[in-house]
Amino acid sequence: MTEASLYDEHWLLAYEANIKGWLQGSGQKDFVTADKNFGFLKANGVYFYDERRAASARTTKRGKVAGQVQIPNTPAASLTPPEDFDDYGLTVI
Repeated sequence: MTEASLYDEHWLLAYEANIKGWLQGSGQKDFVTADKNFGFLKANGVYFYDERRAASARTTKRGKVAGQVQIPNTPAASLTPPEDFDDYGLTVI
């Protein structure tokens, strides 16, 4: 993972892997902390994957995965951001 990884199609993996300590970056510096945008998120404890809510996979006798992850059924249109949020969902300071 590198600084460029934060701005390609795998940005979420690059960010989460860094803050969760899943993968080592290539180089000595912390590329997430060094980035203006993602460093702000990291400094404020923002994460997208919560290990406590991860579904465990169970297999049936036939070797197929059983069970489904439950996702709340909340229409996006019903979600209204607070007035102090900008178009990117970040709090305006």
